[in-house]
Amino acid sequence: MNFQTLIIAGLGSIGGSMFAVGKEYLPWFAKVVAVDREARKPAIPMDAPVEVLVGDVTDTSFLEELIRRVPKPVLLLNLCSGIDHVRLRKMIEKLPVAYLDSGCCTPEGTDEHRFSRMMPYTLTPVGSGYPHWLCWGINPGVVELVTRMLLRRMGLPPAEAEVTIFEHDSLQTANPDHGIAVGWCPVFLVEEMVVSPSLVVEKGMLREGVAAGGQPVLVSWDNETVACRVLGHEDMWNLGQLLGVGSARFVYGLSPRVMSVLESRDAPAAAAELKVPPPATPVLGLERIAVQVRSSSSGASRTLLWETDHERVWKRLGVNGVQFQTCVSLWLALHMLQNTRFGTLPGTWCASNLPVSEADWREVESVMRSLGMAWEEADHSSIRLLPTLFPGRPAF
Repeated sequence: MNFQTLIIAGLGSIGGSMFAVGKEYLPWFAKVVAVDREARKPAIPMDAPVEVLVGDVTDTSFLEELIRRVPKPVLLLNLCSGIDHVRLRKMIEKLPVAYLDSGCCTPEGTDEHRFSRMMPYTLTPVGSGYPHWLCWGINPGVVELVTRMLLRRMGLPPAEAEVTIFEHDSLQTANPDHGIAVGWCPVFLVEEMVVSPSLVVEKGMLREGVAAGGQPVLVSWDNETVACRVLGHEDMWNLGQLLGVGSARFVYGLSPRVMSVLESRDAPAAAAELKVPPPATPVLGLERIAVQVRSSSSGASRTLLWETDHERVWKRLGVNGVQFQTCVSLWLALHMLQNTRFGTLPGTWCASNLPVSEADWREVESVMRSLGMAWEEADHSSIRLLPTLFPGRPAF
């Protein structure tokens, strides 16, 4: 046990689901505190000793008082939306607190949407004696670990790797009248799809789109043609700049209803029309994420796929597949920080640059399986980017 207290800050779509997904992992910590600016009621198991507070972790006096009164050292999981992560990390840099988050940020008071600008700021190191783990969700995060796993299995140097991250979310509500469903925050989903320009790695170099929004493409998923977009994303920056892969792209598609809204509305209107179904609303569909690595020299290719049935996981835990995969990925990071040597390794770490030994890899893969991360070998030819681009604008 490296940490006595876990603080989960931000109880929205993902933070509020951490307790339902991780109820059997809460005893890893002597104390668990959940905090949000608003009075929320996350689905906390009846017998779980979780303290729920209303407060703002960006308020220095509130945060310092909270840390003062809980057992230390502390592990702070930041799932707050729209705040300056670097400012928060500087607030705790002299305190006995480690840090974990799931995505990038921009400087407070700015309105930046380019990952080429957001990521260098997000990765700003601070002078803490404890680990700071950045961008550790399913993607970014676990997809980077899986990329590295495939490189090891293939004996492939990163510079020779052509990496494609595929995601297809066919989430829908059982009753269409319940609205147009998405698995996570509509505002940030819309920002990724139609505001942030695309970002890919080509020949070891980052290339960012000149137009707002991802580049429309078509993907074959088991012979089903799915409308998708090649997006800017944190994992593209990390794979290119930290791991040094030869090429990389992230290809994301959602249900036809969602894709239609994204095509026909401006960003605010699209975000207003989409919503995350509440826990009582039945959901259907699949959340599928695949990591595909191809050798640029030999052409050899391997693909790992994690598929989650929205309805099945909703019936079991009251969350959708996106919430489940993201929360499980965060619990993987929490396990690594709490129960392995990584919790005592100071520094600023992403999944692309964490120094993982052979023994560490065995531990990581074992814990993935125990947490229910069902990564399976998939036929790379059944999940592939189709050559046809949508007309109408340049890719770069």
